[in-house]
Amino acid sequence: MAPPDRADHPHRIDTRADIGSVSLNQSAGSRMSENALRLASWVEWLLHPEEHDYDRTVIYPDGTKREEPRRVTRASQTPGQYEPVDLPFESVVPEYEVLQYWDGMAAFSKQQVERPRSYLAVGAAAMKNVWWLCDKRVLELVNNFPSEQEWSGDAADKARAFVGKLGTAATQMNKISAEFTTLAPHYAVIVKGARDNFDKAAADLVAAFEEKFASKAPPSSIDVMGIVLATITAGAVTYLTAGAVMPLIGEAAIAAAWSATFTEASKKVVNDVASMGTVHGALWHDLVQSYMVTQARILNDAIDSINSLDQKLTGLINQFNQDVRPFIEDFRG
Repeated sequence: MAPPDRADHPHRIDTRADIGSVSLNQSAGSRMSENALRLASWVEWLLHPEEHDYDRTVIYPDGTKREEPRRVTRASQTPGQYEPVDLPFESVVPEYEVLQYWDGMAAFSKQQVERPRSYLAVGAAAMKNVWWLCDKRVLELVNNFPSEQEWSGDAADKARAFVGKLGTAATQMNKISAEFTTLAPHYAVIVKGARDNFDKAAADLVAAFEEKFASKAPPSSIDVMGIVLATITAGAVTYLTAGAVMPLIGEAAIAAAWSATFTEASKKVVNDVASMGTVHGALWHDLVQSYMVTQARILNDAIDSINSLDQKLTGLINQFNQDVRPFIEDFRG
């Protein structure tokens, strides 16, 4: 349900400009746009009580402020005039700007991670190809290299020494690339999980707004159940089966594997759902405040999870520089 006399999207030019500036408009293709626009309509309505006759914070003559579901008037103090005049009023949530409601959604609206052609999907496949080449082809070369009885001499000794170093480098590279293949899917799953959380939080805040307006009474608490993103990061996300004998990964395999990544992650998440907060309260301010807290928790969890992956990535790069790069530099020299 939209606010009274409104649609499920904002009508003010300034509000539409704000939503567009964070790429949550429908033309941007974000799957969060529907709930973002519904929330924008309600926020716009709450921020501009001068545009309707409903909920507002009324300022009484003694200076007290109180949320009221309608206009509050008193008789005119001008002699000879009897028409009622409005008491001063303001928004029920004047302390929050429009864009603050979309901080989380804006932070995770632009990344292309769920599509098989995303850089993360292609990068994961590339690392899988590196793993396969190192594990299958290079080690196959080492194991099948001619013995001293089959080939001897200076050339054979130099070739054998080179192949030995190549095998050592390939073994280390195989370990590193195997770790790398899980990093890209983990990044993608964190972004998707954050989007799911922010989208649900926005939908639940709209539901709380609808219930409060319709009942004119404190709504029952509406739980905002969110994914614990750190649990996803620590969990096993499978991007193709490690150790399987396979040819180089092509475009069709990337699409299938990338889709399976989110499917496997969803199975993991089913058993690891925890409360990220609740949208609840007797006042409009309480509803919005609880939403802001929940939004901050989701954002912090996502940031912590990404930072954890960043540290792991840095460690793998350092391991590559230590164990593989010297061989490459010696070979080039």
